[in-house]
Amino acid sequence: MPAREELVERFEEIATLLEILGANAFKVNANRRVARVLEDMTEDLSAYADDAKGLQAFDGIGKGSAQ
Repeated sequence: MPAREELVERFEEIATLLEILGANAFKVNANRRVARVLEDMTEDLSAYADDAKGLQAFDGIGKGSAQ
């Protein structure tokens, strides 16, 4: 599975688990938003492997998710 698809799947999984555990809706939605942003990206994610600030430039990816 390509890295992008795996990351999208992981962020969706985190969102689902947080929702099941009754976590803050903001955290649930933030993880789903990151999954959507990653899914829609046309850039090569490997270019951002060590560039958390570069990832944060994408609307919807915050500091915690970028790290």
